[in-house]
Amino acid sequence: MKKKDYILLLVIVFTALLGFVTDLSAQADQKFVVEPGQIPIRIIPFNDQYTFSNFRQGTISFHNGQVVGALLNYNRLFGEIQFINSKGDTLSFAQEKLIQQVKIDDKLFYYDSENGYVNVATMYSSVKLAEKQLFTLEGSKGKNGRFSGYFGPTIYGNRGHSLETSEDGTIESNKLFRQETKYTLTFRKKIYYYFVDHNNRVHKARSYAVRKIFSRHRKEIDQYLIDNPINFKDPHDLHKLLTFCTQLVD
Repeated sequence: MKKKDYILLLVIVFTALLGFVTDLSAQADQKFVVEPGQIPIRIIPFNDQYTFSNFRQGTISFHNGQVVGALLNYNRLFGEIQFINSKGDTLSFAQEKLIQQVKIDDKLFYYDSENGYVNVATMYSSVKLAEKQLFTLEGSKGKNGRFSGYFGPTIYGNRGHSLETSEDGTIESNKLFRQETKYTLTFRKKIYYYFVDHNNRVHKARSYAVRKIFSRHRKEIDQYLIDNPINFKDPHDLHKLLTFCTQLVD
């Protein structure tokens, strides 16, 4: 191959790769801006609000052993599983603490009272890597143009975002998403990661959680974390870490 042709080929490949990376970045940085007078739930498209393009037949397993079938979907705005009743209404579960897990198609969700619903992304022999996709409210601009800071997921259930809180301190996401806004709101889709241990308990993806789950191998894990600094927001790093940890047990 001539030098000129080789250089041209490199330029073409580099341009293609740049476009591919840019496309991935755009997907990861998905956001929606809702202007004053608009209702967020009507501005953010259905396919972005929900995991599935339509409600699908699934099962809800309760802690008492009962299993119930229903048309289900996961809502990224509210961070919750919703169902359609016999009248065709879209509803949320009133007693979520009774739910152990939810199965929709090939996706498995666990419910945890502190972290809400998490979706299993990868199964290992002794642990699962789970994720929660959620739209976070980054901030707002009022009539004076001032920008209010970041409103991320709450500690309670990692769900819902609002400029106002209720008396008990929880976020009133129903008001925020279902009513006309007085502000310019910016929503951005985020992914949060979790570990699910062999007892199906949910832990936020942190170093202390790994040490707790694999408590008999803390020394080896500590050394691994020293040799391999982990970004606990990066699924590739988490995969490497959990692969190492499960090898200690297997």
